[in-house]
Amino acid sequence: MKNFLLEMWQEFKLAILLIIDCTRGTYHEVPLDTYASLLIMIVYLLSSIDVIPDIIPIVGYIDDFFMIKFVLFFAKNDLEKYSLWRNKQESGVV
Repeated sequence: MKNFLLEMWQEFKLAILLIIDCTRGTYHEVPLDTYASLLIMIVYLLSSIDVIPDIIPIVGYIDDFFMIKFVLFFAKNDLEKYSLWRNKQESGVV
């Protein structure tokens, strides 16, 4: 379970970086539906409107968890492509 959550956290951070690079205009290879779904995920997590209110202990975060997991699964291929691009940028190989 720990590895699963760690992997999900890494993918979530990568999704945030993808949004930042797309917004800055440095990365252009992401399809509009992937970009939009990632933005919707962020807005949903930041908004106070939830399917299950977060004030309910433990259960309140289940909808957030499934929203993140669903969107990351949907964007998996694009996140992998972005990760390769990002690694090339960081290593100086363009």
